Amino acid sequence: MENLINKVNPKILYEHILKLEGPRHPIKNLDKLNNAADYIIAEFNKFGLSTNQQEFNIQGFDEAFRNIEGYIGNDLQPELLILSHYDTVANCPGANDNASGIALMLECARVLAQKKKEYNIRFISFSLEEGDPYIELKCKKKAKQLGITNKNNRYLSLKIHEFMSKYNDLFNSFRNEGQSYIKSHQEAIKKINLETPPKVQTYFKFCDDFFGDIDKKGKDYYTIGSEIWLKEALENKKEIKGILCFDTIAYTNQKRNSQWFPASMSPRILRSIFKTHKVDFDKMIGDFITIIASKGSDEIIEAFSQNASNEMIDLPYAYAHFNIGYQQIASIFPDLLRSDHGPFWKENIPGLFFTDTANFRFPFYHTQADTIEKLDFNFLAKITKATVATISDLNNK
Repeated sequence: MENLINKVNPKILYEHILKLEGPRHPIKNLDKLNNAADYIIAEFNKFGLSTNQQEFNIQGFDEAFRNIEGYIGNDLQPELLILSHYDTVANCPGANDNASGIALMLECARVLAQKKKEYNIRFISFSLEEGDPYIELKCKKKAKQLGITNKNNRYLSLKIHEFMSKYNDLFNSFRNEGQSYIKSHQEAIKKINLETPPKVQTYFKFCDDFFGDIDKKGKDYYTIGSEIWLKEALENKKEIKGILCFDTIAYTNQKRNSQWFPASMSPRILRSIFKTHKVDFDKMIGDFITIIASKGSDEIIEAFSQNASNEMIDLPYAYAHFNIGYQQIASIFPDLLRSDHGPFWKENIPGLFFTDTANFRFPFYHTQADTIEKLDFNFLAKITKATVATISDLNNK
């Protein structure tokens, strides 16, 4: 293992993020989104991996979006999947969310491709994890038609700006809790304590119909690319051993109380939920990787935790193993399904989700300040080393 993990190079991790940094949004930065896809597949080709690009279309867009794959193996045996996403929200450089996950994925591919032994591993970077651009376009177009925003999507009066800013915060908070579109819309209106501007009242009538229609169709806003990839994989009867999904993984903060969790989760409760290595929930120092393990992923989390705690890596971690079904997780802990692992867990495919906890630690989450100088490359290298060792262990079994 020592020889293998010593191949992980923090300089290469840095170079990947430096090249990928910049907004990769499907509406505002489609060219940058496509450049990122081209970069990922070029790196896979450089390492000698077999590659594939799955193209898919979204309503309202002429150009296809792409999921990018590189794999080691014969494309026939059950595979371990290493997952990331390469799109960003608008105006966000996305160094941590999620160039950090892409960099880890690419470095794992480079290191493992150097070995002659045949693995069965598929590395996939998905598009449209952050949202469905059709829904975003439709809402923005309606707001302009009603005179709520200008051509730059800026609210045309202070009163509308104040109201809509508060509404959007409330709406997104309910969506992040797993509420449907129409329920999130209704709850946000109910909770807001400002007078609704007349033009916004008309806009909300549109929202009632539009969001209600989305919910009736069972359409989700997030993880579009991974849902499409998995649907095709299952139709083709692809066998998947398990997944490792990486999203927003490279920020640390050594200050006390730099880590937080939902208010209901006291240190005592956290200690009862998480198994840890070098983590002190009383001090709440944000210097560890958080791992969520799904039902059936006992072997995978055991392998990763053993490698992470090995003195050659010594990665602080906190992992929670939720050995319950997808629907139970969705109803009790919807925040745990906010990335591309969600569709796989829904299909009872076991695996791990890795994060530095994003908005529960990273103050620059989904902002213009998500840039490379904020990241901890020693920390990212340790996660990468533990991942390489875990993949090797799982492929030896």
